[in-house]
Amino acid sequence: MRTSYYLAVHTDEYPGEEEYSDSAQSLVSHLESILCDSQSVEKLTKRAPLDTFHTEVEVHIEDEELVAAAVVDIDAAGRVVFDKPKFVKMIKDKYVGKNVRIEKRHVDA
Repeated sequence: MRTSYYLAVHTDEYPGEEEYSDSAQSLVSHLESILCDSQSVEKLTKRAPLDTFHTEVEVHIEDEELVAAAVVDIDAAGRVVFDKPKFVKMIKDKYVGKNVRIEKRHVDA
């Protein structure tokens, strides 16, 4: 069974043209360091037995802020829960003191 989630990290920052590339790459790297790390994935899925865990990430400017959006596809024997509070903590560990907003919603696969 496939379970899919849409995740978005809203940074509340609008990088200028010169900073955009570095800011975007930093955000993508941070997301990938979480979503491509097997120990992090185990924590986020509450150690559910998984067949596959696939993520696609894109970065864009939305409402004058840098946003990273990811679609996470999880294949497993049953529906897998994605732990948003743990994900928020992992994201905010890097963005301490900044107004970062995290969005998560279940999407049809």
